[in-house]
Amino acid sequence: MDESYEVVPLPARITGLVGDRLTVPTHVTPAGGQTTHPSVLFFPDGWHGFEYWMAHTPYPAGNDDHEDPNIVVSHDGITWVVPPGLTNPIDDQSGQPAYNSDVDLKLGPGDVLYLFWRTFDPNAVGGEEQLYYSTSVDGVTWAPKIRYYQANMATLRMVSPTLVLDDDHWVLWAVDAVPSPNRVVRLVSATLDPAGAWTAPATVSVGTMQPGKEPWHLYVTRQAGRYVGLLNDCTTGSSGAAGDLLFLSSVTGTSFANSGKTVIPRVRAGEHDQLYRAALVPAYEEGVLGFRVWYAGWRTTGPVWNVYRTWIGPQSPAAGELHPPASIAPGGFAAIPVTFPAGTFTTPPHVDVSTDSTRLTLGSRNITATGFELLASNWTTAAVSTAAWLYWGATPR
Repeated sequence: MDESYEVVPLPARITGLVGDRLTVPTHVTPAGGQTTHPSVLFFPDGWHGFEYWMAHTPYPAGNDDHEDPNIVVSHDGITWVVPPGLTNPIDDQSGQPAYNSDVDLKLGPGDVLYLFWRTFDPNAVGGEEQLYYSTSVDGVTWAPKIRYYQANMATLRMVSPTLVLDDDHWVLWAVDAVPSPNRVVRLVSATLDPAGAWTAPATVSVGTMQPGKEPWHLYVTRQAGRYVGLLNDCTTGSSGAAGDLLFLSSVTGTSFANSGKTVIPRVRAGEHDQLYRAALVPAYEEGVLGFRVWYAGWRTTGPVWNVYRTWIGPQSPAAGELHPPASIAPGGFAAIPVTFPAGTFTTPPHVDVSTDSTRLTLGSRNITATGFELLASNWTTAAVSTAAWLYWGATPR
């Protein structure tokens, strides 16, 4: 697509409110216990019976004995259950000294779910940092785990790896916790097989950090022709203290702009005084295009860890939602005319577009004071039905 297309809200325009705490089933007794590291996928037409799929890691009172990959599902993103037939966890480490953490759930080639996670094993001298993945065609039966990356903790610590399927390869970003301050690195796979070769880690700019803060955890996804995500920061050298969440956006994935401030308040009385890793999907609320967010928040007294759900986005004087006028075939493309309310703009505005479909890439073109064309491209091998939602918002430049 033309790189001049206007897509997704600008980071500085993004803001939101604290979320509502969710009850997320875990493999720990009691089953609705504390958890963290949410990673969420949304399928508007459903995937094996459910619209929402989440990976997370139980973390009761910060006990990493239980910090193992779990899978749960939902019809509304609020009420979560374990998929029928699945027994969590997907992988089980004993906890200190070796423990799991940092899950990332993505849809891969062939309509297959890929669950990525990190294992830290200090007994594997020289290869303590280990990244694994498992795949599933139905979300219930998971293939044996495969180690796809390993590093010496003295030279590279890959915290919170997050991946995006990008045409014929995977792109991985992670926080390297070896230098001070921490840095974000990017790696690219040679093929669609994550277990194959990867490029050397390259430092990625994530914009100007808040004073005295460094990157800590990260989530990135591909949306409407851009890489967007949420960066969890912390006080430099603290391993997670005073965590905020900054919105990220990039065209190339090699340099990001951030929101400059937290997009979700850090403190909610009685709930959390720290923010942690989060995931997002596009969502439309009260006429405004933005993102539904599932984030981990925790209280330092305890500690107590939970997952919360909220919405973040800009304020738009013009916005709308529509369905594709016809189904979009595999590899197909649609250009849909959109008209602004009469008199809203006197010059071409900034246009943001998004979708709830993981099968579509969106863009916009021919932006004038009266309207634009919304572009929808189906990059997958399955058709996109007219049930998919396409969202747009426009703000003055």
